[in-house]
Amino acid sequence: MEKFREHAEHMQEVCRLLHHISLTDALHVNTGHCERNMRALAPLTLMSGRTLCQHPSSRIARENLEVFCDTWCQSVNDLSRLAKESDAAACGRVAAEKQAYMSLPRPGKHGTTSKPSKPITLDIEDQQKMAKVGLEMKLLTSEVDAEAEKWDEYAENDIVKRAKAMSSMAYNMYLFTRGDGPLKTTHDLFTQAEFFAEQANKMYKTVREFSYEVPGSAEKSELSVILERIPVHCQQLQV
Repeated sequence: MEKFREHAEHMQEVCRLLHHISLTDALHVNTGHCERNMRALAPLTLMSGRTLCQHPSSRIARENLEVFCDTWCQSVNDLSRLAKESDAAACGRVAAEKQAYMSLPRPGKHGTTSKPSKPITLDIEDQQKMAKVGLEMKLLTSEVDAEAEKWDEYAENDIVKRAKAMSSMAYNMYLFTRGDGPLKTTHDLFTQAEFFAEQANKMYKTVREFSYEVPGSAEKSELSVILERIPVHCQQLQV
């Protein structure tokens, strides 16, 4: 039961990520629909499993669980298809299309849109701050990737998985400051930053729980100091 709950939460996280970075209206609608379906279906599937455990000889309980399992598998297949469509949409972007949808001004070259709905214009100081943050993210991403490679044998570890996911998101935000990558507008960037903060909060809780099992040492004290900074930074990203 616990394995399925973790699996369901992971699938819903994937749905939310695809929803946040969707490049087309169809993908935006379909990924949102898929996430809502999974959120509603997961507890019902768990409940049907518990019912069968309580009444193992019940034919109705068994058939009920089979129906929910089949429906869940279909939802996972739908999510897989949406992930492939999102990847294809990102790869299919041509340079002219990319520039047309860029809303973040860059030094000497300003992105424009044919139908601007509330364009966000950043002044020179904000652009410099954005570029600085982008460079810092690039450096941090390189460090995280290098560290994560050492832990390939622990690929299923929650801390390693979240670190790799956050590294990928940070790199996408860095690419945005260079006018590249899957994030096309400042809205995409801010949405990605919000999702990044959400993942960072989960990482904070996971690492904190792990730290309780580690014997006292200078390294543990240093880790605790760094951990306490995470909620503050997350709050800044979500403002």
